[in-house]
Amino acid sequence: LWSADGKPLRKLTTRGVDLVRVRERPFLWVDDKRIVCPVLAEGQKPFSMMVELNTPEIATREWPKTARGNEPAVSVLESGVPVDLSKRKQGQLLLIDTVTGASQVIVEQNTQAWQLAPGGRAVAYCRQVGMYLPKANEALPLGRDRTYTVEVRRLDGTPVKPDRPLPTDALTDSLRWSADGKSLAFFSYTENHANPPRLYRVSGETGHVDETDLGDLDASPPIRLLAQLEWTSDGDLILLAAEREGNQTPSVTARRDWWLLTRDGKKRCLS
Repeated sequence: LWSADGKPLRKLTTRGVDLVRVRERPFLWVDDKRIVCPVLAEGQKPFSMMVELNTPEIATREWPKTARGNEPAVSVLESGVPVDLSKRKQGQLLLIDTVTGASQVIVEQNTQAWQLAPGGRAVAYCRQVGMYLPKANEALPLGRDRTYTVEVRRLDGTPVKPDRPLPTDALTDSLRWSADGKSLAFFSYTENHANPPRLYRVSGETGHVDETDLGDLDASPPIRLLAQLEWTSDGDLILLAAEREGNQTPSVTARRDWWLLTRDGKKRCLS
């Protein structure tokens, strides 16, 4: 913590910060004194950092074996094998008081895509629940090798329990809180990526879940772009989507328009 009044720098976390996406800020200010920050399990380093450190170490150790020709240098890769995530070390999502330095655990899990509700009532985030397993006759999704569900917790750690199970293949970049901080909206695939994602709305107060089939609108973003979803002040939603022709997945260059989705389910093209 750096203070503009000239006070010395202070360290607020004893564990390493979980830099899920190294180009994004890994903490959220709740108010003038408190922040929400994810930390790694004790002694762990961020995955991106480990890749940078381990790759040259492994390469310099293995390359001489190939040069000598005394033993085969191979990498064994598996496909379609389920992953037991319970065996992985878990980090924490912390609520930190920057004045006292005290921290409180919101959730004892690895999380990402944190979104703080306006007014600081709750925080929404994504939690990994599996790995994408290849399926016959279905293209591999680029950059989506993990599957996630969405959870909401109040800042004291109390979970907001949904009144029905939430999907397990959410688009992590689509989480959006309404301006009043009462509702969370996001996109998620259901059965497979051949079908367009559906829209979900979750009450941050009661946990009530609404699921909307967008029909022929496909809101999945083109490769390397982010999902686009925003609330209006009236409680409607604006989303960027392409119109499907039959069961055909829209191409990267397909036209995408901004659509208004009202609370009663009506759709109108804006662009």
